[in-house]
Amino acid sequence: MARRVPKRPAIPRVLIVAEGALTEPQYLNRWYRDHRDRVRVTLKHRHTDPLSIVRYAKRLDRSLSRGGSPAFDRVWCVFDCDAHPHITRAISEATDLGYKVAISNPCIEVWFILHFQQQAA
Repeated sequence: MARRVPKRPAIPRVLIVAEGALTEPQYLNRWYRDHRDRVRVTLKHRHTDPLSIVRYAKRLDRSLSRGGSPAFDRVWCVFDCDAHPHITRAISEATDLGYKVAISNPCIEVWFILHFQQQAA
């Protein structure tokens, strides 16, 4: 009888497209440092509006797919809420594509302060 070879569950391949050029990549690279071989963090910082981020993620996701098979198991679009006029449309397009959206309000730097430092009420 042949010996069974144990199988590890596959680690999902994740594409993250974030608007920031500094804060978001530093945080996301640190967060996923243990899985860098399976997680691709890609930045979109030429345009910082949510709709451009979603459309860039779509182009990148499709251009990297192999033989009809998706290159990534999950796609995340990360952006600040700010006062973008097309944020609802961006969320809708991302949802229609099956992408996940992470929105910080007002910005990711405030989230860091609240997350890592004790705050008075």
